Amino acid sequence: MKRFIILIALLLPLACAARQLRPLVWVLDAGHGGKDQGTSLNKVLEKDLTLQLTNRVAALIRKNKPGIKVVLTRTDDTFVSLEDRCKIASNARADLFLSIHINFAGQNLLLSGTETFYASKKGAQNMVQASHIERNADNSQLLAWLLQNSYFNSGRPADRGARASNLYVLMHAEMPAVLTEVGFLSNRNDAAYMCSERGQKQIALDIYNALEAYYDVTKAKTQRKTLRSLRQSRGTVSGLKKSRVRQASSAEDLMPMQDPFAKSGQPVVPIAVAPAEDETPAVEEVAEVVLDAVEDAASEAAPEEQPKVEEVPEETPAQEVATAVEPVQKSEEKPVQKAEEKPLFSVQLFAVSKALEEKDPRLKGLAPVKIIRAGAAFKVLYGSTPDYNEAKSSLKRIKEKFPDAFIVAYVGERSVSTAEALQMQR
Repeated sequence: MKRFIILIALLLPLACAARQLRPLVWVLDAGHGGKDQGTSLNKVLEKDLTLQLTNRVAALIRKNKPGIKVVLTRTDDTFVSLEDRCKIASNARADLFLSIHINFAGQNLLLSGTETFYASKKGAQNMVQASHIERNADNSQLLAWLLQNSYFNSGRPADRGARASNLYVLMHAEMPAVLTEVGFLSNRNDAAYMCSERGQKQIALDIYNALEAYYDVTKAKTQRKTLRSLRQSRGTVSGLKKSRVRQASSAEDLMPMQDPFAKSGQPVVPIAVAPAEDETPAVEEVAEVVLDAVEDAASEAAPEEQPKVEEVPEETPAQEVATAVEPVQKSEEKPVQKAEEKPLFSVQLFAVSKALEEKDPRLKGLAPVKIIRAGAAFKVLYGSTPDYNEAKSSLKRIKEKFPDAFIVAYVGERSVSTAEALQMQR
């Protein structure tokens, strides 16, 4: 008996060491496949786009993080059930599950942007499921917010945020899991971007940047601190250092591989190209037509100083290398504001491509409204107040007639996020 105890004592550290040496396993899930085509527009199918993007992300990980094992739930146009996707991750003893999807908004052609979901604690069906969700909550939410931050940093037009959901693959995952919607196929700008070579490269790089940041943060065990920073800096990048790579700007690179709007007669307008690292723009126009259905939406953003990144040849997606996202210390010092620079809050009802008349039926009798131009779009705003709570009260009333309305903030003529505006008022 004594010898047995001694043997166990000797083997236990070896077992622990072996577990630590096990490589990390990341499961990438290309949404839909086979008979399940997902959303579609003409001949452009969600299942094809998600597979292309997933393969690009996998190539980047294998190139730049060779110590991480990448497992794909599908490698071709094959139908894989939701249950089987979770089983693949479980059998692989995955440390991470990332599902990639494309959004669709029906008749609302202006709705655009990215959004990412993590499991809802309230949606748990049993104690085992609740335990998995609770154990993985910090890491799941961290990756979700890192993804949204990465999309924002690359100049995507609308940040729809990270939030809880009871989607099957999230609720049944036994490891940190997120599902990300990388754009709306129903929006001509998003569609053009997702169907272009440059757009696919950048989206894949955005996802890789988020995964690389996730790796660094979890390794340093600073999940909660970083997550708190990301939430506080919503709509800005003040909480994290930007990770930017020189992007192609040629017209050829922006041409869609397939034009999903060709048969509908609607022109495809590519989203604005992020400036190259040797350019110094005053204001970055991130989209020509934007309708964001969340609180912190803004169509224009003032770019921060970009860190210099070495140019990387673009032979294959796997050869693109991004810098790690690192926490940055926030200054405690509050900026001195002039009286005319105080932020004002309004409720944005919707956005249109042409200016409205005062008695336009789409206003539903609401008056007075203010119409401002933002790129090729016209934003329809109601009210203007320095009191955020007052704006929230107005929004609550207005949502009865305009369910997609949300709060926006301005400093003079400059659009800012509500988070930034509230920070300026402190």
